[in-house]
Amino acid sequence: LTAKMTRLADGDLDVDINGLERGDEIGAIARALEVFRRNSLTSREANWVKLSVGEVGAALQPAQTPGDYAQALVSEIAPRIGAGIGVLFLWDEDAGELRLQGSYGFQRRKHLGLRYGLGDGLIGQAALERKRIGVQQVPDEFFGIHSALGEAQPRHLVAVPLLLKERLLGVFEFGAFQHFTPTQEAFSDAVLPTVALGLDNIRRAEETQRLLEHTRAQAEELQRSQVALQAQEEELRATNEELQGKTVELEEQAQRLSASEEELRVQAEELQASNEELRQKTEVLNEQKDVLQVLQRETEFKAQELARASQYKTDFLANMSHELRTPLNSLLILSKELAENESGHLDAEEVEAAAVIHDSGSNLLRLINDILDLSKIEAGKMDVHREEVRVDAITREVTRHFRHMAVESRLEFAVDVDPQVPEALATDRSKLQQILNNLLGNAFKFTREGKVTLRLSMADDALLGRIGAPAGRAHVALAVQDTGIGIPAERLDSIFEAFEQV
Repeated sequence: LTAKMTRLADGDLDVDINGLERGDEIGAIARALEVFRRNSLTSREANWVKLSVGEVGAALQPAQTPGDYAQALVSEIAPRIGAGIGVLFLWDEDAGELRLQGSYGFQRRKHLGLRYGLGDGLIGQAALERKRIGVQQVPDEFFGIHSALGEAQPRHLVAVPLLLKERLLGVFEFGAFQHFTPTQEAFSDAVLPTVALGLDNIRRAEETQRLLEHTRAQAEELQRSQVALQAQEEELRATNEELQGKTVELEEQAQRLSASEEELRVQAEELQASNEELRQKTEVLNEQKDVLQVLQRETEFKAQELARASQYKTDFLANMSHELRTPLNSLLILSKELAENESGHLDAEEVEAAAVIHDSGSNLLRLINDILDLSKIEAGKMDVHREEVRVDAITREVTRHFRHMAVESRLEFAVDVDPQVPEALATDRSKLQQILNNLLGNAFKFTREGKVTLRLSMADDALLGRIGAPAGRAHVALAVQDTGIGIPAERLDSIFEAFEQV
């Protein structure tokens, strides 16, 4: 007993304790040693389970895709449970089937399936029942365990479902020559919840990335649609100008015809003195009336054409309202969900990028609503809704909106607010934001290197007089300055003309 106590103290737990049946002090000591040996063995096995779970978790850290994760997972678990062969099938929710994603010591053969439905085979049955299924004394015709030295058939199989809160993620199947020990089964029970959570996180990250790419593609498509809409608007503008010119010409012709009618009336009164002269003048008058009728019909035809063109414009803008708003609303919903980051998978920069996409889409939606208001376009004016707007909110939104553009263009972007500028302004926030977006967007577009600056300061009397602003009230001047090509002095006055681009 003393020698065996020494072996136990040295960590050798594989000793056999004799004298357990004795009723004297030697037997009591022997039984105490046996209890100590069993407790030590249990503690060692528990420590091994914890250490193995930690090692598996560390080995899975580099995996970036579900396939890489599955391959690394089955490669780590199989040798720890004494399996000579192992496979991992992951559940495809869309296809409704299990697909082979990872293997260990497995040689593919034509008659072995790589996909299983629920209830198909041992793997499908374990997935259906959501529990471990073991098979002992495997027949010889089953697949073998191969090595460079030979091949042998596994005698024990086990199929273990990979679950996350009763949600099926996949199924393991392992084959071994010996029974799976309780320690090995305890290890698999301990490691499966952890790796299931890791696999679910990778899948969610992959889905988040896919949604982000989809959102970016929608944003690019929306931008292309906007360019096409601008081109069509320019074409409509040219058509309207042409029709307006023809209308003016028709009005002048009508005035000339009216003058001709008056002249004919005077001539008819003067020719009443002579019947012959009256007959001749009457014939001339009839001819001129015929010409007038032809011109009147042409005038009516032109007026109808003008009305149809105006209706085409109205129908076109109404149709474009639906075509533009539908993808834009989808973009706003997706970008808002990403910006809220309820799942917590996005970092701060990705959340900010999603917020910029949402703000830009909202500004574009308001711009589209203004464009589609035909009464305002035809009247040549827009309504201004004055409200109190904080200066720091303006600068914060501008900075967030154009910071990525500045980094991408390798330009310095600065916002300079004079200390005398008040904390809040009385203005139309959406119109102000639209003007700033246009000015800053053009500044970044036509500046190849250097700096773009937005400066807020109090307007002096000279500036107020030049723009015709009422005296006696404080005004804030917002100026955009860049190191780009600039605008020629002779073109400055045309900036605020309708349908003008400098």
